Amino acid sequence: MAVASPEHEAREAWAHVLDRAREELPETTVVMWFADVRPVRVHHDAIMLAVPSPLVRDRLQHNHLQLISRAAQEAAGRPLAVDLAVDEALREHSSIDGLD
Repeated sequence: MAVASPEHEAREAWAHVLDRAREELPETTVVMWFADVRPVRVHHDAIMLAVPSPLVRDRLQHNHLQLISRAAQEAAGRPLAVDLAVDEALREHSSIDGLD
């Protein structure tokens, strides 16, 4: 059995998180708070996610961390902590793309 790379595992888990979020939350919430999040990697027993701003990080931590943790754990088949790191370059890219 092939072992997935940490980056691939993160992308797979994040895709499952997004599916679960779309099932449980209004689409406007998903678009506003989840759309610009990027999976980085799964490292040790944590999924590392890049977020575009401290506001998004705080909102996800306070309002959606349980959903993210639960869905990531479902996808990985094991408990995963959630590490949200601000990467302001994500915001710059969405501004360039006309998404802001």
